[in-house]
Amino acid sequence: MENPVVNVFISSFNRVDYLKQAVESVLNQSYPYIRIIIVDDASTDESPIIAKKFEKKYPDKVIAICKKSNKGVCDSLNIALKYCSSCEYFALLADDDLWHPNKLEKQMIIFKKNKNIGVVITEAKIIDVNGIDTGKYFHDIYSYKNELDDDVARYIFLRGNFICSASAVVSYEALQTFDSYIPNQIGYLTDLFMWVFITSKFKLYYLKEPLTYYRIHTNNVSKNQIDRSWEIYNLTIFSYSNNINIKKIISEVEYRWRVFGILNSIIKSSIKYLNIPSLFIALREYWRHRMFKEIVKKISYFISK
Repeated sequence: MENPVVNVFISSFNRVDYLKQAVESVLNQSYPYIRIIIVDDASTDESPIIAKKFEKKYPDKVIAICKKSNKGVCDSLNIALKYCSSCEYFALLADDDLWHPNKLEKQMIIFKKNKNIGVVITEAKIIDVNGIDTGKYFHDIYSYKNELDDDVARYIFLRGNFICSASAVVSYEALQTFDSYIPNQIGYLTDLFMWVFITSKFKLYYLKEPLTYYRIHTNNVSKNQIDRSWEIYNLTIFSYSNNINIKKIISEVEYRWRVFGILNSIIKSSIKYLNIPSLFIALREYWRHRMFKEIVKKISYFISK
């Protein structure tokens, strides 16, 4: 298809002040072949009304789905994925994030030049609650350097998720790595589930130009956001996969956890029977941070704000 449609999923929940800005940033794209799918997760503010107004004003470009009960972002994503057909593309945008007007156009050029790429992400500028540029970038926290890499899934498992979902565009073929459906029990690890499966079979391209605006505020920077990097090691969510690459990664992660578990047990015993707990606590934290240094970067960033 010469000009494939990009289906843009916008998840919405109680952010009426930001939703309009997010939708308009998609409508203002220089790449005109878009379908916006707003899925509101039973908001209690006026977000559903705003979504329906966009659908009425742009019936050829906007679909607004307003759920009657709150079922989470995983359920919303699965609804949106049903609209993506063969030869089309799929993009994600939270209701509080924004896009540069040329974002999709530049990403689609990359797809046309590289047929073996499954996902294209961009650098993202970090903005505050008022949309003001903080001077920081997404990959200052979640560092990743290579434009193309065959080992992204392993990187995510072992060092944490570095992909800004609001910047990503995914091919239809890449979505088929998980059959365009994510089990609801995955919960808020939805995006990480997608990236591990997709990058285990398809190449990722990292466009270093900041074409996405990622908003940080009290509703999205929380203990849960930090903890999610630890929860990627809950391997049960990937256990049913027959993907050989993922199984190899799981084996390596499980080995690291066994080693860490042994060290942790020794340290706990030492704390119990010896009168120098501070030293062993420090040693335990040292090993923990060695294994999860990406988390340290994230925590340090948020503390410095």
